[in-house]
Amino acid sequence: MAGSGKTLNISSSGVLVRSDRVLPVRAHVKLFIHWPVALDGKALDLVIVGTVVRSERTLIAVKREKHEFFIRSNVPDIRASRG
Repeated sequence: MAGSGKTLNISSSGVLVRSDRVLPVRAHVKLFIHWPVALDGKALDLVIVGTVVRSERTLIAVKREKHEFFIRSNVPDIRASRG
């Protein structure tokens, strides 16, 4: 299932997003965040894999399990990977 949202807060342990969907607590998610700063002129995305720990309608708190930066053209296709 794909959706979209807005990052409200991000820290080393997790991220708070306003989502276009309601997600249940304990749902496993993969977030693709457009990073605001380029690396050597190349756009970056931050990919966070985690678990929903709080869900209040469309306000979702995700505990980060792992993360990785990608140059935008090298970001894995969301349909090609599960998790």
